[in-house]
Amino acid sequence: MMARYLLDTTVLIDTLRGDAEVVGPLRALRAEGHDFFVCPVNVAEVYAGLYPREERVAEDLFASVSYSDIDFPSARLAGRVWQEGRQRGVTLDLRDLLIGSTAFHLGAILLTANVTDFPIPGLKLQALPER
Repeated sequence: MMARYLLDTTVLIDTLRGDAEVVGPLRALRAEGHDFFVCPVNVAEVYAGLYPREERVAEDLFASVSYSDIDFPSARLAGRVWQEGRQRGVTLDLRDLLIGSTAFHLGAILLTANVTDFPIPGLKLQALPER
């Protein structure tokens, strides 16, 4: 059965840098016919830290995946989770919550090196590289 995967920025950066522990599993998932997505936060974060020599590779990478906007339900979920964390005295990164809530509403598995950064109830997470 085909699945949707939203690629966290950590995975995108590792892919751009040719990390075999990330590139190999992504190629295997692609060969199985799974779909890959990114969202606006991923794109912004990648371009914010991109070296000029990586520009072409980044363009090729983004051309090879689908793009999902952040819709209202995703933004609302991110805000609510952030607020709940704040009420518990936990500082959460709103960018991560926007990525995670987009994956949740897309029905996608979030591939990330930082699974603990996404405390969204019901979000499917997969560590990459696997730990």
